[in-house]
Amino acid sequence: MGSRVILQFSPLEVESVSSPPQRQIQPSLEKKCLVCTTFILSKRAEVANTPSGSPGKKRKGEPDLVPVSHFDIKLGEQSKATTALHEALATSKRIELDHPFVENGRICGPINLNDLLHLFPTTRGVNVGSFVTFWVQTLPPKPWLLSIGGLPVHFSTSKHDSCFDPGESAKGPRILNHINLQSQRYFSYDILREVVDALQGIKTIKLISVFWLTGIWQITIAERVDRKVLPSFICSNAAFYKFASEIAYPDPSVLREKAPQGTEFDNSLYVTSLNALLRPGIILGSSAVRGVGDSKLCYKQTSSGILVKDQQGSLFITVASHGFEDDGLVYHPDPDTGVIIGKIVKDLPGTGISLAKLNPGLRYVNETFRTSGHPLGIQVDGISPGHSPQLRSFDTISMNNPFSGDCGGLVFGLGCIIPEDSDHDYVQHQWIILEDGDEPVDKSCGSPIIDANGQVVGLFRYKMPNSRDCFAVSAQTLWDYGYEICVGEHTFQDRDTTCVVS
Repeated sequence: MGSRVILQFSPLEVESVSSPPQRQIQPSLEKKCLVCTTFILSKRAEVANTPSGSPGKKRKGEPDLVPVSHFDIKLGEQSKATTALHEALATSKRIELDHPFVENGRICGPINLNDLLHLFPTTRGVNVGSFVTFWVQTLPPKPWLLSIGGLPVHFSTSKHDSCFDPGESAKGPRILNHINLQSQRYFSYDILREVVDALQGIKTIKLISVFWLTGIWQITIAERVDRKVLPSFICSNAAFYKFASEIAYPDPSVLREKAPQGTEFDNSLYVTSLNALLRPGIILGSSAVRGVGDSKLCYKQTSSGILVKDQQGSLFITVASHGFEDDGLVYHPDPDTGVIIGKIVKDLPGTGISLAKLNPGLRYVNETFRTSGHPLGIQVDGISPGHSPQLRSFDTISMNNPFSGDCGGLVFGLGCIIPEDSDHDYVQHQWIILEDGDEPVDKSCGSPIIDANGQVVGLFRYKMPNSRDCFAVSAQTLWDYGYEICVGEHTFQDRDTTCVVS
């Protein structure tokens, strides 16, 4: 077994008078998030691969990395270095390799499984697919790292836990053979357009969603049908199918539930703080209503989105449509302890996005709270096109809201959901995986999903029950409806016909 060089780095604490504020309450999930990056390199790669170069990629707003440990180890041999390795990996959010598993959004080789077998105690086997799955005798304590070599990580005590079920294969014809996604460098929404048109042309199925997951298609239709009807290959990639009638979708009523006992979230009232400046990542609440069969009043909670403007310059913030009552009133943080800060004035059908106008005099900025992982915050200065090469499978993303805190993640797939309540025949979405993804992030609806360039790629929509799978509506949808993101600090006016920048 060859020797390896272990380099571990942690974020450098940065103090700056120009930094945005920290949250007044740090959410429980953020306290558990890992921040270190560990490089496992061959001797020849040690010099070339540093935290500022390949394979590591510094995200916008992240601090410089400082060394925590540096040692050599011969994987597979028991030594003091073995203990040091296990300690390093237990504090790492990411493990980077000199030969990453992902390149340009695609899984690539070479994949050395022998090295992976010796990274974690009690490992019995390793499988590399859409996830790096470690089959272990004993699960390591949580939190678990997010990725290794660019792929998401999963631990299981079952040898046959594949971690991901794409659905059932089909026995129908091959379609769209003139497109070869096996050899084509990038997936595009032009290709998705053709795929959706072809599937909607099959009259015996009702299409619910279509996602491209780096080498396969995952398609959801309303009801189970004869597999001979369903295309087996699309654009030279195998197609797999799930059936909406057999899927447990998230229950919107969870937005009314209180956080589990012992879970902290940031319910601070920022609108009355000194020099109040609102931003993405504060709690928004609906009006209180009486629960069915319940005498007490309850309300929904979601998270604030981004500041946008229409073609006339009027200001709005994006919010989750299903997080509010018919009166459209927007509270912060809730109707029990907070105040009304605005009202929903428009819904973007089929997208899960609504637009709220804040009260005159309130200020808003598209800048996240600062955290240990992003001590300068992230200034969200644009909307990503949301497709390759600007956004690809396994690209890193982040989400910062009052329920999760600063939470990292990966793009798992790109595709669309077909809405029932819109003239749009489909709405672009991202399938994402978040660190500590089995923890509750359900109230994160409306939170901006930000890429490594500081652009918003999507707005969190929902998490599947008992799963790491989360879905975000593409922020490009805002362009489609004629809205642009605002840069800098803005103040809402009485008539709000123009943007006022402070």
